Amino acid sequence: MRLIPPLLTLAAAALAAAASAHELRLGASLTYAENFSRTSYAPTAQDATLADLDAAFLHAQQLAANWTLLAALEASAENVGRFSALNRLGLGARTTLRHKFGLGPRVPVLEAGAALTAVHFRERGRRGWREEGFASLSQRLTDSWRVAATASWESFTAAHAPFDTHARRIGLETFYDATETWQFGAGASRLHGQLVANAAWSVYGQALGGGFGPAIQDYYSRIPWEVSDTFGSGWVAYRVDCRADFWWAQVAARLSDSTSLPLRYESVRVVNRVGVRYDSAFWSLGVLHRF
Repeated sequence: MRLIPPLLTLAAAALAAAASAHELRLGASLTYAENFSRTSYAPTAQDATLADLDAAFLHAQQLAANWTLLAALEASAENVGRFSALNRLGLGARTTLRHKFGLGPRVPVLEAGAALTAVHFRERGRRGWREEGFASLSQRLTDSWRVAATASWESFTAAHAPFDTHARRIGLETFYDATETWQFGAGASRLHGQLVANAAWSVYGQALGGGFGPAIQDYYSRIPWEVSDTFGSGWVAYRVDCRADFWWAQVAARLSDSTSLPLRYESVRVVNRVGVRYDSAFWSLGVLHRF
């Protein structure tokens, strides 16, 4: 009988070890961004080529039969080619609570969590902290087809007011495994809140001077803005209150159990409070690997 407590302790330790897991995820991507400057006047829009590196160390802990806690440390780096003021580094932490409503692969899965990231841009005014809250409800409808509804909230506290933004976003996405190698995905979402836009002074000066009408003049005079020179001499960065619609599609090749190669297209349409529109598009090719 004296052996029972030590045996129970060993069994509990074994179960705890079996119920937890560690994973390292690495990713790299190359993106061509149309109107990366998020400019309303198309002739002055600035395109860019982006190179990204991402890493995350993930710990998963089984809390109960249908509950899992995920904790991650994340790091990222982005190079924006000739617009070097936007080169950035990020370091943060993320935690997610996952609940499965039953057993098997086709039960609904609910995830909710939060993240905090320190973001260091080369341009001082853009530096700050990003706070995120997020949730998703996903369902595998067949062995090959999965759908999910998503919601998120984000607040970026920046050094300068034009880059200090708050937004909420809801969306739908779906994924289809056509074969063991090829997966297709698509999704759409809508954002309400604030984003950062940019304009050449030749355009923004007209807005401030009433060249586009009194409504535009009144709005652009009141929102936070500053001359940043980010996209050229005299360029202005400013914060807009807006609605933004996103849609994306991607195809991914599974090279192995641990490595995939996604090709993605994303379109973004932003309309601010006074009806001014900003359209952007992003083409990216990446590689993801899990250890």
